Amino acid sequence: MIKLNDRRDFSLNNIQAHSLSEIRKVVRKLTSGHHLGVLSCVDPFGRPHSSWMGTVYAEDYQTIVAISSPEGRKVKYIEQNPQVEWMVADEQLFHVVYFKGVARIMEDAAEIKKAWNDIPDKSRSYFLRFQDRGVGFKIIETKVKSVEYRVPTENIFVEVAVSDLA
Repeated sequence: MIKLNDRRDFSLNNIQAHSLSEIRKVVRKLTSGHHLGVLSCVDPFGRPHSSWMGTVYAEDYQTIVAISSPEGRKVKYIEQNPQVEWMVADEQLFHVVYFKGVARIMEDAAEIKKAWNDIPDKSRSYFLRFQDRGVGFKIIETKVKSVEYRVPTENIFVEVAVSDLA
C-alpha cells in the first residue's frame, strides 16, 4: 500500500513524478552500496539518541547493516530497545528516505564475518584506528518494517509498505 501525504495542494503531475516506480529506484539507489546515514534509537529514559553513521550498507532495502564502535551508546541502547529509525539522503538532499525497523547487535561469528566482508568501504569507520585489542567493532543489523520517502523541497512525503518495494 502506498499512501501519499502532502501538506499543500499539488498537481497530478507532482503525484506522477513520485510514482511507486520512481520511489523504488530512489530507495534502491540509496540502499545499494555504501552510504552515510543517521541512526536514531531510544536511551533508557525514553529520550531519542541519534548517531551519524559513516559506514552504512544495505544489500537491499529490507536490511541495513552498519559498523559501530563496541563502546558506542547506541549499541547499549539497541540491546535495551531495538526500535530504530534510519535516515539516508542523496548528496543534494533532494530525496530523503526514512527506514523504521528493529535492530540487533550481531553475535554469531560467521554472521559478523560475512557482514564485515560484505561492507564495501570501511574508510569512515574512524573509531577502528583507535582499537588495539580484540574485535574492535560491532555490527548493527536492522530489519526494515516501514519506509517513508520525502522530497523536502516539494513538501511531499510518501509512506511505502516494504512489500510494495519488492
